[in-house]
Amino acid sequence: MICVSSFITFLTNVIPDEPGFIVGPISWVLGVILNFVFNVVYFITENFSLGITIIVVTIIARVLMLPLSFKQQKSMVVMRKIQPEIKKIQDKYKDDMADPEVKRKMNTEMQKLYSQNNYNPLSGCLPLLIQLPIFIALYYIMQNSYAFIDTINDSYMEISNVIVQEVSEDKESGSKLLEQREEVLKIKQKNEGERSDREKELISNYDSNKFIFWYEFSKNDIYPMIPEDMKNPEPDSGDEEFNTLKPEHMVKAFDKLSSSQWKKINDVFKNDKIEENLIKKENIEYFGPGINLTEVAGIGFPGVIITLLSGITTFLSSWLMTRKNKDMGGAAASQQKIMMITMPLIMAWITSGLPCGVGLYWITSNIFMIAQQQILNKYYENKLSLEEDKLNKVIDENPKSKNGKNRKSKR
Repeated sequence: MICVSSFITFLTNVIPDEPGFIVGPISWVLGVILNFVFNVVYFITENFSLGITIIVVTIIARVLMLPLSFKQQKSMVVMRKIQPEIKKIQDKYKDDMADPEVKRKMNTEMQKLYSQNNYNPLSGCLPLLIQLPIFIALYYIMQNSYAFIDTINDSYMEISNVIVQEVSEDKESGSKLLEQREEVLKIKQKNEGERSDREKELISNYDSNKFIFWYEFSKNDIYPMIPEDMKNPEPDSGDEEFNTLKPEHMVKAFDKLSSSQWKKINDVFKNDKIEENLIKKENIEYFGPGINLTEVAGIGFPGVIITLLSGITTFLSSWLMTRKNKDMGGAAASQQKIMMITMPLIMAWITSGLPCGVGLYWITSNIFMIAQQQILNKYYENKLSLEEDKLNKVIDENPKSKNGKNRKSKR
């Protein structure tokens, strides 16, 4: 329960803490690779550069995992080949499975069959186990893209410096206006026609003041998504209290702001540098039909495209992996069918709560795996078929082997 709770907390913190001793180093390595590939892609094109980078890095990761994938695919082909033998063994003992001794005998025969065919039932799990920390590390990177991608960090720092400068310029007048905040809130409850000229002027000055705006924006939009330990760090931790007028703190929040929140900032500050950097940010982060890769996919358009594709490609990958297992019966077949239906739904549900960039990684990985399965399946099926033909040829050419085989079959 502790592990599950920690994982949920990690996923739901808007500004997450350090990712931990396992995911942390993986995040750092993946971040270095991501930043390098991003710089190459960004040099070629600014548009869709983050999405293209994720696709390229995913392909690199899958290529590096090919040796493991070869073993996994070979095991699956071998499994299909020995499935009739497995079924025979299961049928042989199915009526006495309550007896521990009978169960032990069946397991011994199964292990002997696996050994004779060089099959390891656990060989298919390793690629998935390796993908899990990459999946979580990429989630952390998408939540903190400024910390891993230099170009995004530079844009955020430039925006934060402009905000700090302009807010500081309005600080004196804003501090005086802030003393009238209660009066302003009461005036805003009136209809515009009921307001006096003095009240209209006060509202106009209050709403256009950048110090006031940043105070209200920080209070209502930024502070609710900051973890408590960042707002109130332990006295002996050495950490600073989160400050929305410190550029190194502001960039942490900028990574979490939605498009509508950025529009608020742009409408108030009306600064060319902010506008230029926001256009650059959109060109980098958006992919396809208006999908922001740093925002949660969700179930609304256009993020739902990522959610649906995650589920569909997971289903296709599972279906292609298991469709030739026709000889499998009983509980194993039922379990396989359940997994083939539930896994895509689970992955779609998980993706809906993650940044679209993580979903893009999963979709690309699935598409790569689908193509890989088709190629490797044909290769290993042909290879095993050739090996079988060679063995039969040797038996046919060697009467002793053939007679020995017949004697064994008679026994």
